[in-house]
Amino acid sequence: MAFRPQKHSQVVPLTIGFDGEESLVIYYKPYAMTFGDAKEMVGSDIDKKSDSEKLDVMVDYLIKYVDRADWEDADGKPLPFSREVLETLPVFVVQKVFSAVVDAVNSGGDKSTA
Repeated sequence: MAFRPQKHSQVVPLTIGFDGEESLVIYYKPYAMTFGDAKEMVGSDIDKKSDSEKLDVMVDYLIKYVDRADWEDADGKPLPFSREVLETLPVFVVQKVFSAVVDAVNSGGDKSTA
């Protein structure tokens, strides 16, 4: 079978479990990371960045590879998956989402966590 580049635009669900019974379903692009993206991340000298810059890299990564999330505001209205929303969340939530997405994107498949 021939290679099909359009597979790279596929969006699939990923369930991320949190303490208790809460879970978050995000829809991410498991095949979206390109060789060029990987080179850029490796060459970014992340260890030399300030904590604030590291958080920006994390959010940029999420914005690029996550299409949407099943989350709501206090009134039950859907929230977009955006920098503005991510910056209102507790750091541990953003870090957990980031770790789950990195693992899933790097493996090219569903790595839902409990």
